[in-house]
Amino acid sequence: MILVYCSFNLPFAIWPLRPTVEGIPKELDEAAYMDGASPWTVLYDIIFPLARPGLAVTLILTCVFAWNEYLLAATLTNFHARTLTTGLAEYVTTTGTAWGI
Repeated sequence: MILVYCSFNLPFAIWPLRPTVEGIPKELDEAAYMDGASPWTVLYDIIFPLARPGLAVTLILTCVFAWNEYLLAATLTNFHARTLTTGLAEYVTTTGTAWGI
């Protein structure tokens, strides 16, 4: 299920992240390199803090998509290994919803 969710959510994750990362000015990277920063330092100290809003949006978007994906999870899982959404569907019966459980 992890591979299935990754393959379906990856295009939707790239969609908001690409403009976020492209919007960060390259001059900030160049200035950090001129000050002696390594590539990892530039990534963690400059790019990640500036891309944090886009990362948050992407996290929320992919979580909602994974939560709402019921059909694949119901098809590809069984009783012993299932996702939370298919497990919660067990409490909805023809006579009503078992709220007490």
